[in-house]
Amino acid sequence: MSEEDKAIANLHDFFITSIRKEMAKQGMTQGVLSKRIGYSSAYVSQLFNGKRMLNLKTLAKIQEALGIKFETKNVEEK
Repeated sequence: MSEEDKAIANLHDFFITSIRKEMAKQGMTQGVLSKRIGYSSAYVSQLFNGKRMLNLKTLAKIQEALGIKFETKNVEEK
């Protein structure tokens, strides 16, 4: 796996973990999330099991569906 692929996988895992935590806090299922974002439950399942990668459009829909905002900050690598 290339360094770029590792970076993409790490970002995906970070966001999926954050989404799972928020869904658990709200008692939301993947089925409910899929309806709120307008994608099939199969697609959402693939996002959660890593068979598909998040894109910015989907991430924006998810944050709206959950009523949250993702924030980013620059961190220097060591």
